[in-house]
Amino acid sequence: MTTYTHLMTIFLLLDTFVVSACRLLNLGHVATLSVSS
Repeated sequence: MTTYTHLMTIFLLLDTFVVSACRLLNLGHVATLSVSS
C-alpha cells in the first residue's frame, strides 16, 4: 500500500509539472505571436 501511494504521489507531481510546462510554453507561444504582429 505504501508503494502504491508513493507511486501515485510521484505521478501527481509529474502531472502537475507537465501541465505547468505546457502552460508556460503556451504563454511563450502567445507572447511570441503578439510581438510578431
